[in-house]
Amino acid sequence: MRTTDGKLAILDFGLMTEVTDDQKYGMIEAIAHLLNRDYTEIGQDFINLDFIPTGTDTRPIVPALTKVFDAALAGGGAKSINFQDLASDLAQITFDYPFRIPPYFALVIRAISVLEGIALVGNPNFAIIGMFIMSIICGSNSTQL
Repeated sequence: MRTTDGKLAILDFGLMTEVTDDQKYGMIEAIAHLLNRDYTEIGQDFINLDFIPTGTDTRPIVPALTKVFDAALAGGGAKSINFQDLASDLAQITFDYPFRIPPYFALVIRAISVLEGIALVGNPNFAIIGMFIMSIICGSNSTQL
């Protein structure tokens, strides 16, 4: 939203979460596997990120995830991912498999969707994936990277 004096104002409705370092690095690993279409590893990434319960055989889930992610990456790779559509497709999987959207991720995806929408207005070629990874790397003093 723009104020009467032309400044950008972002309304915050108070939805907050804490994302642990393990979750941040887990998301980076999942994104790397996604971009490389290494879907068998995505199953383990989703266990690590608490989307799939520990001990679950991910072999039956991986084909459904492959379909969702192939659709998300179609037509331009990572920069063309629509995070709202991706979240919707992942939510559909929760009805068929032991898969859930963790509360922290629901808030992260909402924030990414809003920020991505704002950025795309100013730059239609904006790629949120690269910015997400760089912000974690630049804001981290971890040796895990």
